[in-house]
Amino acid sequence: MPANSSRLFTTASEALEQPIASVQLKSVDNFRYLFNAAFEPAKIHYDLNYCTSNIFHFLDSKTYFETLLPKLLDFANIIEIGCGQGEFIDFLSALGFRTFGFDPVLRDTSENLFSCLWSIENETLHVPQVAGFPKLYLLRCVLPHIPDPFAFLDSILDFSPNSAVLLEFQRREWIHENGVWPQISHDHVNIFSISDFSDNYELLSYGIFAESEWAYVLLGKRNFLEKNKYFESVDSSFERIFEIRSKDLSFLADLSKPIAIYGAAGKGIVFGYTLSQAGIGNVLAIDDDSNRHGLFMDASGIMVSSAQDALSELERGSNIVVMNPTHLSKATKFYQHKFNILCIGKLG
Repeated sequence: MPANSSRLFTTASEALEQPIASVQLKSVDNFRYLFNAAFEPAKIHYDLNYCTSNIFHFLDSKTYFETLLPKLLDFANIIEIGCGQGEFIDFLSALGFRTFGFDPVLRDTSENLFSCLWSIENETLHVPQVAGFPKLYLLRCVLPHIPDPFAFLDSILDFSPNSAVLLEFQRREWIHENGVWPQISHDHVNIFSISDFSDNYELLSYGIFAESEWAYVLLGKRNFLEKNKYFESVDSSFERIFEIRSKDLSFLADLSKPIAIYGAAGKGIVFGYTLSQAGIGNVLAIDDDSNRHGLFMDASGIMVSSAQDALSELERGSNIVVMNPTHLSKATKFYQHKFNILCIGKLG
């Protein structure tokens, strides 16, 4: 599959030249989270082709975050690791928080937005340290991208022991229950459940949002429990997702009409490349985000169109394949008068 599932390009030829990588899911006994044992960090590229915009995720995060506000008022600084283009930093600043963001894909830097990876050294260099006051570290869909994630969390909390970390991630249970196999990608190295954190950290708050797709966990200091670590195979219940993948691809290969991928973010990029490798052609992608329109998806070279363009360009009876079950009703309402609406994980 594509080594990177969040990059779009201005030409199809450049998109087709991007690196390919593999996934081999395993788990660790005392943490239980799934991870990609075949991850190749040298193939990860955080550059200006990396597309961070996601209005749906922003609005869902904003909604649950506002319910957490009473728990967050004592933090002197909020530091967002992987802040994208700073959209959430702007939201937090408007609430009165003192905020800082780190991300190598930042296009416009400022006095509180820094175009680099977060590290203890970079934070010390750029962020005024307020002795004795706790900080809140915010990682919105960031920890899934970090190898050895608990060592990373420990490094934060060792550096700033009185601080807390607020995480967001797509739930393993949601992926499994809905058969959303395109969510499994090379660069989403880890797949988590809330319970992966509750056994190992002090949980200050947690919850599920975005129609059960996402979870948030607000955690504090590490519970240092001595346990033996060993790798094991993924349990058979989760392996069912690869059977669903095979059935979906077999179903799609038999379709005679064009396919439009509904959603050109990570799931769509993985799905598009999978279709191309299966020899399924006549495919385009649709996305509501104008930042993606006219660009080409990593490794497959599939072009991203707007919803209106798809309505006028696709022949009647074409197949709209929805990447995220939570978006199915919206796609159905908009397209059902002209196209067949299908949902990933429920095709075969």
